[in-house]
Amino acid sequence: MRKITYTRTVSNYEFSPPKLLNEIEYSYFKDRLNKDPNVQFFHQYNYQKKNNHLYLIAFISAICFVIGLIGTLNSEKSNWSFFLLIISLLVLFPLINGGRLQSAINQDNAENERSLYYSKLKKRIIESKNYSDFIKKEIEYQQFEFENKIRQMTPSNK
Repeated sequence: MRKITYTRTVSNYEFSPPKLLNEIEYSYFKDRLNKDPNVQFFHQYNYQKKNNHLYLIAFISAICFVIGLIGTLNSEKSNWSFFLLIISLLVLFPLINGGRLQSAINQDNAENERSLYYSKLKKRIIESKNYSDFIKKEIEYQQFEFENKIRQMTPSNK
């Protein structure tokens, strides 16, 4: 029997927080936030909008697959249901098995982490009184995040 081999490529996207702000950077951002609290620190990419098309195609294909499967398994077998089943499989198989859907999910998760990090950073800068207060809050936040990651990696004994 022959074996069919293929390559599945899944891109892993990860957000790595930048290094700690120095006093000059802190002062710059603090001044900007005092003038305009709505200022954005980073350019927000629109990956989710781009990936929403992919999610919509996958969702519609999954619905068509279920409808086609029900129609094909029904006692009155019809050509349209079998055609719908085949077309949905031709769309779903490359999306799922080719790794494109998982790559899009990874990309969205990394962008969400990035957005959350910068919104929390902005909040910590606004709430801090001075640079040393900011450093204290930043260290507490990083320790909290580190403990959360450890908890997520540790299997729970329930």
